[in-house]
Amino acid sequence: MGDSLTSSTLAADAPAKNGVPPSPTPAVPLSLVRDAVLTHCTGLVGDGGAIDASSITARPIGLGLGFLSSVVAATFVPTVVTAAADAAAPPADAVGGEAPPPTHHTVIVKVAPSRADAPPMLDLRFHATEVAFYSQLRPLLTTDVVPAVYGGAVDDATDAGVLVMEDMTPRGGRVLPFADGLPAGAALAAATALGRLHADIDAALRGGGNDGRGGRPPAWVCRPPDVAARRAATVAGLFDDAAARLAAAGRAGGVHLDAAEWVPSPTAPQRPPAFATVVNGDCWSNNLFFRHGGAVADGGGADPWAVVGIVDWQVASWDAGAADIAFLWLSSVDPAVRRRPGATAAYLDAYARGLGSVGSRVGRPRLVTDWHDALPWALVMCMTMLEVFEPACLARLEAAVEDAVAARRGEGPLVLTP
Repeated sequence: MGDSLTSSTLAADAPAKNGVPPSPTPAVPLSLVRDAVLTHCTGLVGDGGAIDASSITARPIGLGLGFLSSVVAATFVPTVVTAAADAAAPPADAVGGEAPPPTHHTVIVKVAPSRADAPPMLDLRFHATEVAFYSQLRPLLTTDVVPAVYGGAVDDATDAGVLVMEDMTPRGGRVLPFADGLPAGAALAAATALGRLHADIDAALRGGGNDGRGGRPPAWVCRPPDVAARRAATVAGLFDDAAARLAAAGRAGGVHLDAAEWVPSPTAPQRPPAFATVVNGDCWSNNLFFRHGGAVADGGGADPWAVVGIVDWQVASWDAGAADIAFLWLSSVDPAVRRRPGATAAYLDAYARGLGSVGSRVGRPRLVTDWHDALPWALVMCMTMLEVFEPACLARLEAAVEDAVAARRGEGPLVLTP
């Protein structure tokens, strides 16, 4: 591997459009990855161990679009293992013996560029938000779906920085192919996991306990009306551009879409949600790690799907918990699954059960209004993901448009009754 991960390398998985490569991702020098690993990962090698700096390698992961950050998987070898590599490993005691130390570790290194290098619409403190989430809120949580963070830093002036986090794949988790759409079982598992996490966050913000009214937003999170302002500034242009391109491709179902009708205005009155908390804000399937064949938490038998990781908290904000589940349902689930009779009701019920499992007393009837209020923004988020949908699943985006427009009329598979 060379001295740096170049823009072209990091963007290798991103599709070209009309022969034009995607927006370049800022280069991530291998020296930066090495410094991050050596600074923040010594605790992973145990007492007396150290990290062999020459062993550190890195490879880009994720979409490689690079609008907000670049993510690499860094692998390294402890020197205690390196030194013993030529010696025969002692046999492990078959009963209670200690296994030999791991020969390598893998961590996730997330690098955020300076805001000066970001497009104007993204000139916001995304990295500072994520660092605050992991450093201030994550340690208070009892649920285990948010990855551990080994260290990080942020420049308050530029928002540039780095986070070093747990690799979720050893938990048996994997990101399901977006083009396939989530199957019903995975979607229900995600709704339940998000309910548990949202209720856990709410209890943490209260200092324990959960009476269903929602805690107070922490100082670092984007809050109403800031949420509406950030949304309007960030996505209105993307929405109209995507709408025009869909229409030109004949993939809008004959529906005219205008950002002015869908993107919340910063000055418009906003109905307070029945249940608000810190939400992920970018909750689509590529930010969830699933395991097939997990065990039910209450010991009630085998559950074919479980969520073991929820990642990417850069756009975390104070919003209705329904905002996360609505976006996931509209963006990432096979429309054939979403349109089955009773499927949306079962999905919201799974979320309500997740809330209740951590002590929240927010019932399903109170969530229905939040659900309907969240659907317009869920469609807006889908429209801003046109480059993700475009390679293989424009039909799913078209279905999302049809279902969201129908819901605005009080019709279709997304409409629920209390």
